[in-house]
Amino acid sequence: MVIQAPVMPLGISLCLLSALTLSLLPMVGVSISAEENGTLENMQVILIVLACVVPLYHAWKTVNPAARHLLLTTALLPFSFFFREVEIKDLDVPKWLIYVGSGLPNQLIVGALWLSVLISIFIVAESILHKWWRYLCHQPTGYLLFGCFVCLLGAGFVEKGDIAVANPLYVEESTELIGYCLLLLAACNANRAARKATSVTVL
Repeated sequence: MVIQAPVMPLGISLCLLSALTLSLLPMVGVSISAEENGTLENMQVILIVLACVVPLYHAWKTVNPAARHLLLTTALLPFSFFFREVEIKDLDVPKWLIYVGSGLPNQLIVGALWLSVLISIFIVAESILHKWWRYLCHQPTGYLLFGCFVCLLGAGFVEKGDIAVANPLYVEESTELIGYCLLLLAACNANRAARKATSVTVL
């Protein structure tokens, strides 16, 4: 999946449309659950899963190691967010999955994956760092990821009460949903961005 339309205008339009829709729904009497495991959180999980699967698919198809590194790391980001939004212990899954998917074991697994990314960057620093720079700073994927982080950071401030708003739970979850929309857009454009960043054709 590669977005052919201009990604930044599409991303901005999607954010504005999402924000406008989510802000107007309560005013017209439409109730959307922002509670734990409610409608907004379930929508977030769907976006996160898609944002993980898309770059994984392209990483599996590519024959370019540098592009594969960029794509796998892009997939690792929503993989990490998945455990932030989903309480594995509340699901009807095997006990071993609950054990590795929550608490300290999960943190160790995710931390080890990110550590392996950092180690691989340092090992091949000369050949990969400038590609990461091109990937994040000269491609729409980088800008979309930045927008995602801004949304999640804002949602965190709302959750902690640092930003006073009416109905903070709804605002927090809505802002996160917009952030994950940007994350999915970044994932959909990741293959194209990785191809340009590495300047080698990927399948």
